[in-house]
Amino acid sequence: WLSPLSAVAEPGRSSFRAGAVPTSTSTSTTAAKKDKFYLLGDDEDDEEYEKQLQERVAAAKAAKAGKRKYNPSSAILFDVKPWDDEIDMKLLEKSVRSVAMDGLLWGASKLVPVENGMKKLQINAVVDDELVCVMELEDKVLAFEDFIQSMDIAGFSRL
Repeated sequence: WLSPLSAVAEPGRSSFRAGAVPTSTSTSTTAAKKDKFYLLGDDEDDEEYEKQLQERVAAAKAAKAGKRKYNPSSAILFDVKPWDDEIDMKLLEKSVRSVAMDGLLWGASKLVPVENGMKKLQINAVVDDELVCVMELEDKVLAFEDFIQSMDIAGFSRL
């Protein structure tokens, strides 16, 4: 333990003694401040750091603005019922699929027997909730009143 103390110069060793008060003058403190090493950087570096930080924040905002945000979607199962059993179901399906809107994607469909040889069309649709109003979609499909008696929502789930 003695060898590390011997490496300290005599003025430094005097401060180790009990009750010793270090003496300093104003000129020595200014010289010490100039020679002092700041671990966290000095004021000049702070200004440069702030500029770099603002540039990074601006770049991050620009990158975030370029990305498309998540839009909630819904999967809907429609039951489309014809007027009678003489309606051509392929033509009915073709007319339903002809409805096009932004954010609307028609999916699989099948014919389901109801009674007395009648069938109804079950068709899936995936809609973007922000772009498609389900009631408006229903009105557009029901506009084919020569083929369609009614249309019900059999299933509705959020994706």
